[in-house]
Amino acid sequence: MVVWEERLRHPSSGLATIEAVRPVLQDWTRRRHGTLTFRLTQVLSGHGCFGRYLCRLGREPTSGCHHCDTGDEDTALHTLQECPA
Repeated sequence: MVVWEERLRHPSSGLATIEAVRPVLQDWTRRRHGTLTFRLTQVLSGHGCFGRYLCRLGREPTSGCHHCDTGDEDTALHTLQECPA
């Protein structure tokens, strides 16, 4: 746990996820309820049905959101905080 916490202090990617998890990491790992679902794992990793990720893989022509007219990049954060869909 100490090694993991130290690595999370100096991340190179996944900053939004790390900032959300780091303050409650020990509580989260000790909990006796809940699971990491397929969808939650996609949101935490940013890998899944998000335009930014799919464009990077070459599966979408742009990283824009298909569900709103803002032209915003489709990321997990956009889906959770901004997208009306």
